[in-house]
Amino acid sequence: MAVPRPGHHRKRQRSSSLDLLATPDIRKRERRTSPLGSHCRHALDTTFWNSLTQVPLTRSSLREFNRRRPQSLAHAPSTPVQGPLQFSVAIALRDITVRRGICLTSLRGYARTLRPKQDMTDSTSRVRRRGQPVAARTPAIENVVNESKSKATSTYDAAFKQMMIDAGVYPADYQHGEGRPAPIPGNFEEMQNALTVPLPCSSPHTITVEGFKEYLKGLPGHSAEVLVMADVVIKMMGPQDPQENQSADKLFNNIKPIRNHVTRPKPDFYAGAFTESIHESVRKDLNKLIIPCSNDSLPAAPNFFFEGKYGPGRPDVALLQALHDGAIGARAMFELQNYKNIPAERRCDNNAYTIMFTYAANTLTMFSMHPFINHRGLMSYQMTQLDAFIMYNKLEQFQAGVAALYNARQFCLRHRDRFIRDANHMAMPNTNTSFGSDSTDELALDYEKRRREVLALRDASASSSSQPGARRS
Repeated sequence: MAVPRPGHHRKRQRSSSLDLLATPDIRKRERRTSPLGSHCRHALDTTFWNSLTQVPLTRSSLREFNRRRPQSLAHAPSTPVQGPLQFSVAIALRDITVRRGICLTSLRGYARTLRPKQDMTDSTSRVRRRGQPVAARTPAIENVVNESKSKATSTYDAAFKQMMIDAGVYPADYQHGEGRPAPIPGNFEEMQNALTVPLPCSSPHTITVEGFKEYLKGLPGHSAEVLVMADVVIKMMGPQDPQENQSADKLFNNIKPIRNHVTRPKPDFYAGAFTESIHESVRKDLNKLIIPCSNDSLPAAPNFFFEGKYGPGRPDVALLQALHDGAIGARAMFELQNYKNIPAERRCDNNAYTIMFTYAANTLTMFSMHPFINHRGLMSYQMTQLDAFIMYNKLEQFQAGVAALYNARQFCLRHRDRFIRDANHMAMPNTNTSFGSDSTDELALDYEKRRREVLALRDASASSSSQPGARRS
């Protein structure tokens, strides 16, 4: 009779009371942490680990080490033993190593599995089962990380952070080498002034004392990570602006990744433009750069993101998620800003037009993301912290955080619409052109005229929006 292996019969985990009481208005957030093989696709990709300049010590890296270890041992030179080893001696040797926790995997000629002979008596196996009911696991039997008992691992870990740094996307706390300071967006002071404007009392985004108490009641106090859209995030976001499109918890399945072998972002909340507001030619040319989802009804060219962590959710994971979201948004703004520009005229103004928020441990933190040209002449992206608000104790701090959310959305909306309008003007055909014998020359002259007009408009908009004392990177 075969002895069942430990761990095969497990009790089915019962759903918590939170799941049973959940309503359609309160959606349970899909966990960002998942076992290996579901969402951590980059952990199974060999090219991902080979592309890292530095491999951090994480659960996923240990799994990759365990996966490669048998291959390296299989190719190691081995010397066969001089004589055959009796099976009884092998069984005794295995029992000793199991009891004393000795690893034999490094021995030459070590067999991974020992198949018992068919004539082995049942009494021997019965004595071993009764006298030794639970055998201690050894490194020879169990890998460094046990797949069946390991906790859920997150895609956004130290390996992901290193991959983003290698791709030229730098977190706010990144220390640049050779004593170079972190680049600050050129419109840093403009953003600070625009985001700190207090809301008028008549604004629908203004939070009263009663609203603040309702917000505190809606804070999740459960052990599970839950995104309470109706009670927490929506209270802070306020009513939707009819001029922009917003969505939540949607996988960016159409966007071009920042780097190969990286998971696709899935923001908790993001805002962008309506797809129909972008010219068809612009959507076709920049499809994978500005259209994040295959569903056309979802926001396009998003440059406002919100990532939240509740309960046991880790703030560092929310920070890496915001880093990923911001790089997607900043790249979209750069491509719209330079649409139809020849490579020699593609320019980076070092300004930030993408803003991200993280909400973790009742703290609302605001970041910006802007592209810049690094010391090697390559396009890079820098994350910069703008402000932080404690959203729990004081009403004044909560009102300041809500005002920052509203002002940031208006800031992103204003610049996003400007870039889309300029790109649409570049893609719009001239209906007044008469097609004669020299129609090709006329079209070329008309295109050059429109291109110069758009460049002049961009220069005028940039000069009017910038402040005299703005810091430059």
